[in-house]
Amino acid sequence: MNVHPAIFLAAAYIRRHAWKAFLVVLSLTTMMVLPAGVSLMVRTFEQHLVSRSSETPFVLGARGSQLDLVLHGLYFSGPPPEYISYGHSQKIRSVGTAEIYPVFNRHSAQKIPVVGVTLEYFDYRNLEIADGSSCSFLADAVLGARVARKLGLNPGDTIITDSDNVFNIAGNYPLELKITGVLKESGSPDDTVIFVDLKTAWLIEGIGHGHQEISSQTPEKFILEKDADSRSMTTNAAVLPFTRITPENRASVHFHGNMEDFPLTQILIVPQDDKSASILEGRYVDRSLPVQLVRPDVVIRDLMGVVFQIQKFFAALMVLVGFTTLLLLGLVISLSLRLRQREMHTFFVMGCSPARQFQILITEILIYFLTAASLTVITLWFLHSRSDLWLHLLIK
Repeated sequence: MNVHPAIFLAAAYIRRHAWKAFLVVLSLTTMMVLPAGVSLMVRTFEQHLVSRSSETPFVLGARGSQLDLVLHGLYFSGPPPEYISYGHSQKIRSVGTAEIYPVFNRHSAQKIPVVGVTLEYFDYRNLEIADGSSCSFLADAVLGARVARKLGLNPGDTIITDSDNVFNIAGNYPLELKITGVLKESGSPDDTVIFVDLKTAWLIEGIGHGHQEISSQTPEKFILEKDADSRSMTTNAAVLPFTRITPENRASVHFHGNMEDFPLTQILIVPQDDKSASILEGRYVDRSLPVQLVRPDVVIRDLMGVVFQIQKFFAALMVLVGFTTLLLLGLVISLSLRLRQREMHTFFVMGCSPARQFQILITEILIYFLTAASLTVITLWFLHSRSDLWLHLLIK
């Protein structure tokens, strides 16, 4: 196959000066990737954030930072807010004008959030089980798709929750969770957490527990004193709450206190219609209440407004950087032409006209720009394909 002489000579020069070509292409690629990449990621993040927030008209939680409440409730990131009582969900449910989805997101396992929800949450988020089954008993857990891949776990395996403080003997003991299922990948924050039933989450919190059976077979190290026939025994603190729930000890697990007082971190609320939404907002308009009703879409759009202002500043900065890069590239080419005067003279002696020499130089520059443009497209494609992961890392 015949190659145009200008292309052949330009390619030969680039091969001969590979390091120079590499630096030029790298500079051009960076100049194009930075503004285009930032714009792409901001638009993609906006789509992810707005899509997630628009699915949840309201979030009820403790009064405080609205942004923190939304990020923690919808994206499972950031420090947990103050607790609210389960009784709030009962009050809203009793009115019958909205669907509610209580969430308790306080604990973790191997640094991955363990989120307590009701089974209705899976239908609400259109989450499907890819392998195994949903939660049926205490200490059952369902893994998000990415969690399962990251940890290499499957249905039938177990995972231990993280202890709050290993040096606090009065603290909660880790609970062994039995993995019953793995969710299909949804491309949402639900892929990055471990789901359990609310009662399991409360069990991890320490509200419920079981105790080892005390009998004549109990080891002496657990017994402080007993009578002669072992009918009355006093045990020491070594008789710990169960860390493993089995069919044999499941019946002994019990919860202390009134269920309406049990903690939640937030309640996701979906009103039936606009009238129900207005009534609901009216019930929580009083700022003296310990809880607040937040519209996630409004909070996220306010956040994106700030991001767009920063992006505009960044875009203006990138214009200056790009202009400076082009000036430097022009300087490099100008100095290169000075160094290549003997080479061009040799071309002239061999019968290469000035027009053909100019054609060779233009071809060389075009090769630089086309290579940089190709690398830019590949980089932007990679950023777009991993955008949901970058989003999770960004708001984690």
